[in-house]
This record gives sequence, C-alpha cells and structure tokens, in this order.
Amino acid sequence: MALRVKKLQYVICPGCKHRVDTSAVAPLSETRCPSCGMLVAVPAKFDRYLITEALGRGARGQVYLGYDPQMQRDVALKVNRARDEHSERDAAKDLAAMTTEARALAAISSAHVVSLYGFETKHDPPYIELEYLPGGSVSRMIREKHGVAELDALRIALDVARGIRDVAHAGLVHRDIKPGNLLFDRMGAVKMIDLGFATQVGTTAHGNAVGSPGYMAPELIRGEIIDVRTDIYSLGCTLYHMLTGERVYEDPTPYTGLQTHLQQAPPLAMVIEGLNRETCRIVDLMLQQQPSHRYADIETVIQDLDDLVYTLDTTPREPV
Repeated sequence: MALRVKKLQYVICPGCKHRVDTSAVAPLSETRCPSCGMLVAVPAKFDRYLITEALGRGARGQVYLGYDPQMQRDVALKVNRARDEHSERDAAKDLAAMTTEARALAAISSAHVVSLYGFETKHDPPYIELEYLPGGSVSRMIREKHGVAELDALRIALDVARGIRDVAHAGLVHRDIKPGNLLFDRMGAVKMIDLGFATQVGTTAHGNAVGSPGYMAPELIRGEIIDVRTDIYSLGCTLYHMLTGERVYEDPTPYTGLQTHLQQAPPLAMVIEGLNRETCRIVDLMLQQQPSHRYADIETVIQDLDDLVYTLDTTPREPV
C-alpha cells in the first residue's frame, strides 16, 4: 500500500535549527543537515499529521508513527487502503472492520487497552488515531529472549487479564489476544491492541474461525457460543508461549494448526521444568478444551495471578 502523502519542502534540524531543504528528498527517509552534519528525519504530511515511519502492516492497511502538531504528541495512525486501491466491496468491508474496532475502543475504559484518540472516515484513506506505545511487543520480547522469565511473564499476563476484564465489562470479547497484539507503553505496562475482531459476548462463532491460529480457542473453531473464557484460553496460550518460548501447538499450516487446538494441551510441568506449581496450575486451567472446565470468570484469573506475583515478588502490588 502506497500511502498518499504531501512532501515537505523543508525541515528544521533539531541540532542546530538550520532550515534544511528537503524538496528533492524522498519522504520517510533521512538527509544530512548541511550546517552541522546531523542526520535529519524527513517526515511526510498526512492530513494534519507528520508521518515519520511505518510501524507495521496488516491485511487492510498499515500502521504509521505520526506526530500530531495540534495536540503536540506522537500517535499511531492505523490507515486503511485508499478506496481506489481495491474494489468497492472490499473497501466497504475494510471500513466496516475499522468501524468495529473504533467503536469497541470507544466503549472501553482501561489502563490496559490502547486508547482511541480519533476516527476519520471522510478522509481517503480512512484512519484511526491511536495512542502510541513505544516499548515494543511481547512477541519481540519472546523472540529476543527466547522466552520470558517466569515472574515477568506473570506480570504481563496480569496486565492482560485486567485488560480482558475491562473489555468484558464493555460486553465484548477480544478474540485475537496474542503476543503480537500486546505492546509496552513508556512505563513498561502492557496494553492490548487490535480490536478489529472484537465481538459481543454471547456471539456464536458459526464455524468462522476468526483470530490467530496459534492462540485460538477451540469453541471458535467448533462454531460455538463465545464469551470471556474464549479470551482466557488465548491468554493461556500467550502465557505458555512466554514461559516456554514455543507456541502450545506448532504446525506449518494454519488449517492443521487449528485442528491441533481441538486436542488437550499437555500439562505445562511436563513441557518445562522448574516453574512454580501454581504457575502450572493456572496455565493448565486456562488451556482446558471445554470452556466449562476453564476459569469461570476473569476476576478469579486476576486474583490468582496477583496472589502468585505477590508470592514470587514482595514489591508493592497494584490493587485488583
């Protein structure tokens, strides 16, 4: 997707404040200040924002780091494809998905879910303005560290569980909780992103397996009614991945990967040694095949994780 932007004719060097001519420089690149020699980023103008870099790409568009000069803050801009880049039908589907995400975020008040700043549908392409979370993803942490230390993984899971609670209070199920959708803010807290698959509690999946195969609850695959226990299963998959460095089920194809979630996961203690017994119990309970055999509610998950974090670390804990 080629983002339609306006080229800036000049930028101000942050080092020496010299006005640098960028009329011949490609947007989203760098040029050297002729006065002090400092490398200067060359942003692009998109609506009222200054776009500085691409953060990621999805099926419907791309996410960019931008600067909002009106509010004087960095933001994440989730931008759909332009309307003439795909069919009218696909454009309508993309806009509907973006509208679902924006409305879901607007309904949620949570310190553990990314904040919505704005939603613009009249602009082509349409976009969502979101809180910028600069600390990277849990997925990157797992990849770089080949897993996450037990106490750190439990703290992350506790943040996510609180986010699931707040999503559930809005009457919603996230449906796509996974390490790649968990980002760190400037203070190191974890926030959930990407509510494009969010749906009402009590929705029937109708066999439409929506989500990410490596973290998808069995009831989504079987086409059953979903509720908060669906997100609890995905949290269990995520916590398992953090602790072991591997997904619960590794499979080369999405279809067969989905089928493996219809089998009971092995007890965590059989997969990795040295974990606290309570950690293993919590993960095993989250990963039960039948929703009725999992935690019945997210509040109990939060309490168990909070108690375990307190047991393993005596630093002051956040109120539940």
